[in-house]
Amino acid sequence: MQSELVPIQPITSVTDILLTLEAVFLIYLIVSKAKKANIFDASLKLWVGGYGCIVMFAILGAISHFLSDGFLVAIFWPPTMIFGGLSFVCVVSALIFHVKPDNNKLLLLLPIFMVIIYVIIAIIYEWKFIIWVGLLGICSILIYFMGFLLYKKDHPISKNILLGNTIILLSGIFQFVGGMFFYPEDQEGIFLNPEGTAIFRPQNDGFHIIAGIGLYVFYLGIRNAFFREKTS
Repeated sequence: MQSELVPIQPITSVTDILLTLEAVFLIYLIVSKAKKANIFDASLKLWVGGYGCIVMFAILGAISHFLSDGFLVAIFWPPTMIFGGLSFVCVVSALIFHVKPDNNKLLLLLPIFMVIIYVIIAIIYEWKFIIWVGLLGICSILIYFMGFLLYKKDHPISKNILLGNTIILLSGIFQFVGGMFFYPEDQEGIFLNPEGTAIFRPQNDGFHIIAGIGLYVFYLGIRNAFFREKTS
């Protein structure tokens, strides 16, 4: 049985690779600073885990967007969705440690429950991208809530969390809503060649670029919270 051919997204693959390189670089900065300051607590591990999930999310996305075989795309897409969801759940988990460093085991059941429900719903609805968008929205609400709690405590990470979350949320809105205005009629993008084998989807590329800014803002908050005084 011949697999369905789908148009590749070369520009989206490039922006995915750029997002991968950014996340790898930020992991390097965090780990190197943590070693220098001799600190690596649970929240910091979760931040590194979150960026690590971004690496997998973006690199798998780059592969998926550059495949023309629909069968192979279907194989790579579910793990892409899983790592994409885990990245934001790691941020929520890290913030739980910032808000309540001790006696937080019950609170940590929340992100575990979110992952289980996310995977079940994604399987039922065949890994539709809208499921990931929904998880992004829920995580964004939780991040705002904990960000404001930290802001009231004058926590050094709070402002960057609120700003970074806003930027990433705007990137998701751009991808979900803004993309509709780029579509010529019912076409899901702009074809780059007459054969229709390569397509440009600016909503995806804009999402990657804007989200990358938000991820860097998060890193600035991590640096302020863990390393500003300890490495000076």
